[in-house]
Amino acid sequence: MTKVIAVDLDGTLSKTTQDGSIGQPIKAMVDRVNDWNDAGRTVVIFTARGQSEHPKIRTWLKQNSLPDFEVTNVKIPEFTEIYDNRAIRVEEDTGALCGKCASSVKNSSNHSALITRTDC
Repeated sequence: MTKVIAVDLDGTLSKTTQDGSIGQPIKAMVDRVNDWNDAGRTVVIFTARGQSEHPKIRTWLKQNSLPDFEVTNVKIPEFTEIYDNRAIRVEEDTGALCGKCASSVKNSSNHSALITRTDC
């Protein structure tokens, strides 16, 4: 099975915008993604943006000197690593939140009220 690194677009590979456009590239993540690609690792852009946005994402990749990575909004079993600015890690097969991530969840009845940065 091919191991795949999934990288989120908005807020991870590109700066967050308020108008729905794709923001400026985030150099540290662009460098990391290019290093993985140069090392022969398989990288996929894993985004919540629907398929109608994928051509725009491919254009953005090209404009920012990134390879023509596959773009998807579908999670697949081959994803061995997922890089996303909004993720809260869950311990495998337990449902328990990572202890450091759990400290980032606000004490609130609003389950979507998460701090977007974690300690781990």
